[in-house]
Amino acid sequence: MKHVRKRFSYANVMSSIAVFLALGGAAAVASSHVLPGNSVGPRQLQPRAVKTGYIDRNAVRVGKIGLEAVRAGKLSKNAVPTNRLRDNAVTSGKLAGNAVTASKLGPVTTVVGTFAVASATKVADQTVQCPSGSVAVGGGVQIPGDQTAVQQSIKFENGWRGGALNNDAAARTLTVQAYCLGG
Repeated sequence: MKHVRKRFSYANVMSSIAVFLALGGAAAVASSHVLPGNSVGPRQLQPRAVKTGYIDRNAVRVGKIGLEAVRAGKLSKNAVPTNRLRDNAVTSGKLAGNAVTASKLGPVTTVVGTFAVASATKVADQTVQCPSGSVAVGGGVQIPGDQTAVQQSIKFENGWRGGALNNDAAARTLTVQAYCLGG
């Protein structure tokens, strides 16, 4: 370009106006096609259109999930580990029939401890512990005799604690059992 005009020609002005109108019109069309908030719902989405990788971590919370939207058949194995469950989140009323069976739980072992309880108003408290790697899921206490009474039968640490009162003239044997799952 050796020669630059000092004045605009009609062609230069019209081509500049045409470019501005073209760009402005495209921007106006694009801005008019922006979707308003909350306008895309389940009916607008194709099946399997939203994948895990498209969702931000912690974007989906309990309050955003419909009632019974997540069922066991929709969860992959180990998708919800036990450390992610609140206490009492799973109760017997929320389990389907036969959802928990002995074969699904694993081995149950019984740990038994016997302890002598002296005669005449002696109280004994004794504890049995489950083996390492197992969990105490129940237990019980027994003491024979007409003048005896179980005072305590509770889960204690990872075992079972039993206490008894012996008013008999003879010494009695206190039996404490813990039922241990796994291990």
